Amino acid sequence: EVSELPQSVGGLKRMTHLLAGNKSKRKALIMTEEITKMTALKTLSGMGICGTTTAGMVRFTRKTTATGLFKSASRGSCKQVLQALEKLTNLKKLSLYILGKLEEEDEILLLSAIEHLSSCSLKFLAVDDGFTGFLEESLSSSKAPPEHLHTLELCGNLFEVPKWIVSMHGLEKLTLSLTSLRTDTLMLLSELPELFSLTFSLDAAKSKNGSALEILHKNTMNSGGEIFVPDGGFGKLKLLRLLAPFLPPLSFVEGAMPTLQRLELRFRTAYGVPGLENLASLRQIFLAVSSKAPKAAEEKKRLANKIEKNPPTVIVDEYNESSMEGISVTDVYSSDGHGKENKDERPTLALFI
Repeated sequence: EVSELPQSVGGLKRMTHLLAGNKSKRKALIMTEEITKMTALKTLSGMGICGTTTAGMVRFTRKTTATGLFKSASRGSCKQVLQALEKLTNLKKLSLYILGKLEEEDEILLLSAIEHLSSCSLKFLAVDDGFTGFLEESLSSSKAPPEHLHTLELCGNLFEVPKWIVSMHGLEKLTLSLTSLRTDTLMLLSELPELFSLTFSLDAAKSKNGSALEILHKNTMNSGGEIFVPDGGFGKLKLLRLLAPFLPPLSFVEGAMPTLQRLELRFRTAYGVPGLENLASLRQIFLAVSSKAPKAAEEKKRLANKIEKNPPTVIVDEYNESSMEGISVTDVYSSDGHGKENKDERPTLALFI
């Protein structure tokens, strides 16, 4: 719940890790010039960059009930804060929330800071632009993209992934907004040689955003009503996750994701995932059905019936859509319902209700 720090934090010259904010509630610690004086920082997580639009600031203030928000932001203008951000050259991990629409000049400064830090020690970068357009309008057009990252997370308004992503030859973990899920996106990502984990995500609040739903619909229509996972590529991918209240139809063609071992789907409504039998190395399937799903039991049964090859183990649990974290396994049932855990190499089907 901490939204600001005192000015004296600038004196913490040996501080190496500052973790703040709440990812599930999109709460952040406001970035100030004082924080950039902590030049030994290696981890800076959950930081908020304040835009100049009053509406965006007011919405954030109401969410966090942070009485000192405007005072905190006024200690240094957005321009000064973004210029000072480049001083943190020891950073290995940076996680940012953009709170309110940035001015064009501020977007340029933030992009410059990301490019500079990525050329230093940065290995982990997460940017949530709150559907303000920074990802598409600025980051996607970067002339010096963060090619040396091991982990990249981009959440917000992202109709298509940046073309420079194919140059990230060391990227191991990638999280993208579900709005970027398209057939051509998957073809592009299949070229990443070290990609181990791929996640497409959209939280419940953003799924109510008109532009997000419009983008999802357009992506599906551009692929002929179904998004196809192509064959070939994805040479090291072991984990694929799709986390959203609404999942568009996703189809795996023969030869798709040859090394994939675990597939996670968490949703309220899904249109099916045909072609699972084409995933040659698949061992586990987790289907997490929202507690808000109108007919969760029917949805579970419908999707379970689609798994025709090798009757899988079924793990039953419940998750609250407002908090997708901390899901635990409570019961394990074999396909015959007698509670015997499957020990062989057959694919596992886990159903979280």
